[in-house]
Parts: sequence; structure tokens; C-alpha cells
Amino acid sequence: MFTAFLGYIASSISEWLRDRRASERERATAEATSIREREAREATRQVQLFERRANFQRETLLNLQDAVVKLTRTAGRMHHIDEMEHRKTGKWGGFSFPEGLSDDALQAGVAIMVLTSRVRDEQIREMVKTFKSNANRIGISPNEQATRKALEGMIEVLEPLHERIGEILRKLDDDEDAQPVTTT
Repeated sequence: MFTAFLGYIASSISEWLRDRRASERERATAEATSIREREAREATRQVQLFERRANFQRETLLNLQDAVVKLTRTAGRMHHIDEMEHRKTGKWGGFSFPEGLSDDALQAGVAIMVLTSRVRDEQIREMVKTFKSNANRIGISPNEQATRKALEGMIEVLEPLHERIGEILRKLDDDEDAQPVTTT
């Protein structure tokens, strides 16, 4: 009977140790799983944040290009009207543009200002500043030479500006393509 009792105690202690080791393994496994899940959620969050930033920057740059094109067309129309009036009257400037033209220029200029403040690329911001400064002088310059200089300055920066925007857009696409796909 004592042997049976001793066997029972030994068996209970052995079972308790086995249960304890199993519990420790389960706890360690659960903790490791929790850490992996937390890391996966963080990685997913980082990818989503990257995608959100890239999408915002892409939209901003595309809208900026549209606004630059609109201001370019508006400034070109103003210059053409100045030229036509100068040929008719011999006088440069000092007359009103057709209804809506000045408003179009103002709207495009404001859109450019807002969008430029969101652009991450310093080079683009500097080019836009030069472009806009020249475009804004067209239609208000006191003489033909000042207008031509502003027009030339605007045109000079226009192609490199669009090229730089395209370069950044392609880089955003390349960076997005390089992002690892995470699964949860």
C-alpha cells in the first residue's frame, strides 16, 4: 500500500511537472505569437502609411501640373491680348482683360500656392516659385520688354518643372512597387 501511495505521489508530481512545462510552452508560444502579430500589425500600418503618403503626394503633384498648365494657358492668353491691343493702339497694357481671364489666373495661382505647400520635393517648390513669379508678371508688366522677359522666364522653367514632377511621380511608383506585401 505504501508503494502504491508512493507511486501515486510520484505520478502526480510527474504529471504536475509535465503540465507545468506544457503551460510554460503554451505561454511562450502565445507570447511569441502575440509579438509576431504585433510586428505584423505594425508592418501593415507602416505600409499603409507609406501608401497614404505616396498617394497624397501623387495626387498633389498631378493637381499641381494641371494648375501650372492652367496658369500657363491663362498667362499666354493675357500676353496674346496685350500683343493684339499693342498692335491696335500702340500702347502697352492698362486695359481690362476679358471677363474671367483675370479670375482664371487668380484661381490657378491660388491652387499652385496651396499645392506647392504640400510638395515634399524642394527642387519642385523652387521651380514653381520661379514659374509663378514670372507668370504673375505677365499681364501687369509696364512694357513689352518686361512682359517678354517674364514670358521667357516662365517658359524656361516650365519644361524642367514638368520633367522633375514626372521624375518624382516615377520614383513614387518605383518605391511603391518595392514595398513588401504583408499578409495578416
